[in-house]
Amino acid sequence: MKTGRIVTYFEERGFGFIHEYAADNSGNKKLHQWFFHVSSCLCEPKPRLEVQFEIGEGKKGPQAVNVDVFQAAPQIAGLEALSGKVGVQ
Repeated sequence: MKTGRIVTYFEERGFGFIHEYAADNSGNKKLHQWFFHVSSCLCEPKPRLEVQFEIGEGKKGPQAVNVDVFQAAPQIAGLEALSGKVGVQ
């Protein structure tokens, strides 16, 4: 699953573009721009929305599919405090 941000969305035409920053082989971040169509969205697309998506084959080549709102891993409250108190006896 890839993550990125919707940078443009043309509601009247039903498509837009997602920017994804991914590391290349040398560890440098590189910008990838992915086309998406509203029919492949699982959420309501809007600019600046953080999304997760997969890459699928479209009519003109690779494109973003299964686009949905990015859900970060939940944080467990107090985990740092517990980590110092739990140990092997």
